[in-house]
Amino acid sequence: MRIGGGYNHRMNLSEMVLIKDNHINLWKKHKKINRIDAIKELVLKAKKSTSVPVEVEVESCQEAISAMEAGADILMFDNTRTSEIRKFLKMCGENRPLIEVSGGIKLDDIKKFRDLDIDFVSVGRITHSAPAIDFSLEIAQAN
Repeated sequence: MRIGGGYNHRMNLSEMVLIKDNHINLWKKHKKINRIDAIKELVLKAKKSTSVPVEVEVESCQEAISAMEAGADILMFDNTRTSEIRKFLKMCGENRPLIEVSGGIKLDDIKKFRDLDIDFVSVGRITHSAPAIDFSLEIAQAN
């Protein structure tokens, strides 16, 4: 990964708060609120309780605006049409959090994001499709 020019944006759970769909859906159900309000509440709660960056998974321009207004440091557009991302970028201009795109992206797909002003592209295939090495750490018994 490093040799190819890529890097991990966090190495462990203490380096960044990552608010994903499951967190949003559980909060929404628990509080009996809509998804936009759940995103806003979770980001505000995270920003109040930690000093590490807060990244939130969003699927639309409206969700991204809610997260940005609450203070999210990174917006992860997951499985989002490029038209939605473009709409968000046009609305907020230069004054915006970092932007990551993810969700089923293959190396060949990266071209469609070339003209968007984004900061990161996540390609899960690099890790979830890497071939495993079959090896053992068994120590032989001495005779």
